[in-house]
Amino acid sequence: MSKRRSLILVSVFAVVAGTWGGWPASTPLQASFQVQPPATDPVASLPPAVRPVYVMGRRGAEWLAAMNRTDGLFEQGFNPAFNLPCEEEHYLTQVAATAALAQSARTFQAPAHAARAKQALLVLLAQTRVEEREPRVRLTQFPSASVNRAAAAAGLVLAIHAVPDPTPDLLEAAEQLAGYLRTLQTDEGHFRVEMEGLGPAAARTSVESESARVQGQIVQALAVS
Repeated sequence: MSKRRSLILVSVFAVVAGTWGGWPASTPLQASFQVQPPATDPVASLPPAVRPVYVMGRRGAEWLAAMNRTDGLFEQGFNPAFNLPCEEEHYLTQVAATAALAQSARTFQAPAHAARAKQALLVLLAQTRVEEREPRVRLTQFPSASVNRAAAAAGLVLAIHAVPDPTPDLLEAAEQLAGYLRTLQTDEGHFRVEMEGLGPAAARTSVESESARVQGQIVQALAVS
């Protein structure tokens, strides 16, 4: 065997030995040849009855993230008659979509969803204001007839606390929104909620059920605050 062929075989043996553990741990060559184990599929560890629910939720979260536009807001739907996106964008619908995306980011450990949810929150919070005489109170700048301020404040609080690792400025805004909700509580314990500005979805339910839903949303927001 020639000397050149011997050197080649020795070199190959050295590389193989380094790949399978014979190389010192501090050698950079080993890191470049190491085979990383496949990532664990979270679905496999779930009970069989829960797996379809998990998969459907994850697919829904991916679709919701895809509907998030570059301006931070969400597409409201598609009008097939005109082959164009729907133009109506109700504030409460945007808040609900943001809260759902924030919760999905926490549930499915999706950093990309968390980033999108935080961006949407910044856009929505830009349409709120702090009371001049009470800096600990924040509410939407829209008239209550077009956007229900109680439902908007409660939805934003829930969205902020659902997003993973909320920033200090988001937490401060959530506390100010909760401060507004506290001003709505009466001596009897319930909250003063006007049944206006609740969006198109409220038209399909009764006033009593919608009032109970908003009351419960306020209690939930104050509980997580």
